[in-house]
Amino acid sequence: MDDISSSEQVLLTPEQDFPSDQQEEPHHPMTSTITTMMGTTTNNRGITSSGEEEGEDAEVGVLLPPRRVDMGEWNRQIDRAQRVSLFSAHALAIVLLIVTGQWVSQLGGLSWEKGQAKLIFNWHPLLMILAFCFMTVASLSFRYRHFHSSRSASKLLHGVGWAIGAGCMAVGLAAAFFSHNDRTSGFVANMYSLHSWVGMTVLSMYSVQFLVGIGAFVLPHHHAFGISEISKAKIVQVHSFFGPVLYLSMMLTILLGIQEKEGFVGCGYKVDAPDMIPFQNFSQIPFVCKQSHAMGFCILAMGLCTMFALHQMDRTKYRTR
Repeated sequence: MDDISSSEQVLLTPEQDFPSDQQEEPHHPMTSTITTMMGTTTNNRGITSSGEEEGEDAEVGVLLPPRRVDMGEWNRQIDRAQRVSLFSAHALAIVLLIVTGQWVSQLGGLSWEKGQAKLIFNWHPLLMILAFCFMTVASLSFRYRHFHSSRSASKLLHGVGWAIGAGCMAVGLAAAFFSHNDRTSGFVANMYSLHSWVGMTVLSMYSVQFLVGIGAFVLPHHHAFGISEISKAKIVQVHSFFGPVLYLSMMLTILLGIQEKEGFVGCGYKVDAPDMIPFQNFSQIPFVCKQSHAMGFCILAMGLCTMFALHQMDRTKYRTR
């Protein structure tokens, strides 16, 4: 390529056109070859037949440098949006607990007395939703870098949140079984719905995740259990993957449970004609069902805000084509 004149190696950007009144210079035999790759042709000037820049994918001719975009302002906007999502998730958790408390009151309240199976069961949704709120706090604990710089404090908050959530789940599960097996109120089948089986699967995964976290990150003398530093590093990767998976699974399980409970309560309304515009009949939906609808939307919004606040944006993909 040493005998190619410098005038033939001038790079033209995609925005520049060849002058229409200037005759194109003859190509050197070694650079006049047009190579076809992936359905497009590339000449020695690094321009495809459609006028698009080939960039680093071209194997023939002089390559144009890849474009880079300044993402600084966009990254700052993302950071602000994630902080807003973090605060919104906690605000929605408070709203959710208030609405859930009112909903439970509409259903008759709470009790542990025999013969009051329905009131015993009300502990189940209340405690599971409370566990979900603590899961939200625990999941976002490592995003509180704006309030403290101690990773130990974040780890403590993370572990305490998951521990309280585990306790709430255990008592909530016991409430469901106690209410169904109450001899005075009448026996009710257990594990008959999709919500039940998905819920038990999620609780089993939660237990494994929790126990692994304790064994790998809480016990001070972890080497006594045969866990090396490299194994601990590997566990961190798997642990950080299953955390958000369990969070979303818990969210979907609660939504399934609310839907199942609405079927028992009876959220439908009587219609005498085709219900083509159901929004007009929204007032006919029982108030207790409107409350459970609000709970479902709060849970969904909490999940979206939490996952957005947790997401690690890839700030290295600045190159465009």
